[in-house]
Amino acid sequence: MARSQDVDDEELLERLRELYRKRGLLSDSSSRSAGRALGGDLRQAPSAASCAAYELIGFTPKRDYQYVGVNRFLRALHPQLLAQLVAKVIELGGGADRDPENDLLRINGELSISV
Repeated sequence: MARSQDVDDEELLERLRELYRKRGLLSDSSSRSAGRALGGDLRQAPSAASCAAYELIGFTPKRDYQYVGVNRFLRALHPQLLAQLVAKVIELGGGADRDPENDLLRINGELSISV
């Protein structure tokens, strides 16, 4: 993703520092700008990149956003966990089918579970 106005990281950090000095806080829009400029994902605010930018300028948001990284990790792990669960059910003599549309597991044709 190309950066708007080709601002390098140091310039962006200096702009954030100045904004923080003037206002005493940073908003969601400044978080999204920081995240975008530092390669973050705008669908989750603030991104890990904007959290890192905040730390570099000495700003601590009121809310703890560590859950963002945890959620990314869990989403990446989810398919593997489903596959392991299906394999274990089959190993134990049962049947397990996964609905690809909603990831519900149907165990022995009777029990539907969501992981």
